[in-house]
Amino acid sequence: MEKILWLVFTTMLAPACKSGGGNLDGGPDGGPVEFCYNVRPYTRGEVSNFPLYPKSAAQEPAAGQCLSDPHYHTTLCKAVDKKEFSSAEIERVIRPVYSRWSAVNSDGTLYFLVKDGETPASSGRGQMVIRKTADDSLYRIVSEASSDESAEFRWDMSGQRPTLLYYREECALRSYDASTGQTALVHDFAVDFPNCGRILNDVEGDADATSRYFAFMVQDPYDGENFPMRAIVTYDRAQDRLLGTLDLARYRALGGTGELPRPNMVDMSPLGTKVVALFGRTDRNDAFDGPHAFDLDFSNPVKVCNDESHSGWAFGAGGEELFVCQVTNNNWPNAPADTLAATDIRSGQTTVVLFHEDLGWDVGGFHFGRFYDPSIRGWFFLSTYSEYKTSQSFLRNQLVMVEVKPFEQHPRIWRIGDTHNNYPGPDGYPREAYSPISPDGRIVLWGADWPGGDGTVDTYRVDLPARWWEAIETGPICP
Repeated sequence: MEKILWLVFTTMLAPACKSGGGNLDGGPDGGPVEFCYNVRPYTRGEVSNFPLYPKSAAQEPAAGQCLSDPHYHTTLCKAVDKKEFSSAEIERVIRPVYSRWSAVNSDGTLYFLVKDGETPASSGRGQMVIRKTADDSLYRIVSEASSDESAEFRWDMSGQRPTLLYYREECALRSYDASTGQTALVHDFAVDFPNCGRILNDVEGDADATSRYFAFMVQDPYDGENFPMRAIVTYDRAQDRLLGTLDLARYRALGGTGELPRPNMVDMSPLGTKVVALFGRTDRNDAFDGPHAFDLDFSNPVKVCNDESHSGWAFGAGGEELFVCQVTNNNWPNAPADTLAATDIRSGQTTVVLFHEDLGWDVGGFHFGRFYDPSIRGWFFLSTYSEYKTSQSFLRNQLVMVEVKPFEQHPRIWRIGDTHNNYPGPDGYPREAYSPISPDGRIVLWGADWPGGDGTVDTYRVDLPARWWEAIETGPICP
């Protein structure tokens, strides 16, 4: 029988985690736990230096309670519990929307979550909740608009308007001021595309790191089965104009056949130099066979993954923009199947970093984060979700930083902490531990169903050291 380790909770006066150093209370004997980086080099086919830690049997914390972990040497806190809301406003879930973009605003003072209920009840609005990062307290419920994940709310990352968000509504890009609740029209794409049905990036995409450049699919009205594709566009918010349009004519001019395909999502690169359309695999070896990064006028396509798998963004050692993805098949010469790889979106050069086989097939799934600050170089962030009861992977249900190096050069893996997540539970989708990281690379939020707890998905948080990507070079490194 697997050994069970009991961990001790400590309640902090302020629920915000501060795990960047110093003494952390709460080891298995209640003594202090000193912060260190649980980081080890990876070797293809040999991972014995990554121990499989026993599962925690700690009780589910209340909101504001924190847990120090003697294995990972970090502290997690429960930031928000669904119990805060009435049963009329929530069912069983309050969590970050997704991993591929930041839930934290540009100045690091606010973040938002989504709940599976409405405020006021049955209003069709108020699904989104904005919190203060200082103490995780409630700042505002977005009751002025429909604000579930399909609304695609994103913070203004320009640094000039930290309380402003953008969202989509039918064919319009709109803004929402979290300080006042006021909404405004930014651009109506129905003017550019008469009889437009809707615009969307499809939840996973984001604008660039300054919120100037956006990418959207433009679709015709629902025809009883789907929303037919009309075009993919790039939009310059500062100049209020379209920069590029991939419509049927442009698609065929670039070698496409048949109708314009619907990508899984569209996404701007962090620096706004490219737009990625996550097309599915076709094996036609054209610009629409798998995900491609295009210039903003839809020229110069560069293939960045083999298929529409989970993906994210990082910066290379020289500041180059890297598209990070899970390669799922042997249909791409850049990388073998079942690997995690990073591709330079300008040169197309791919670095194969990790092999899924070594991590354990039962690691389950990966979600990747997005870095906004190009000074955060040489690492990518991911979270894993694994079958809680059976997984024996050393990366099961964890938050992880991975060094961007070819696997032959032994990239380092920093295991930040356990997500304490009962995946898949009664409903797997909200239990995938979506874990966005803040623009400064310090705050990680995720949703989890605490094993042995009340069965709801609540939001947890861990805070990382300042400039950890530099500090990790001098340690301290966990023994």
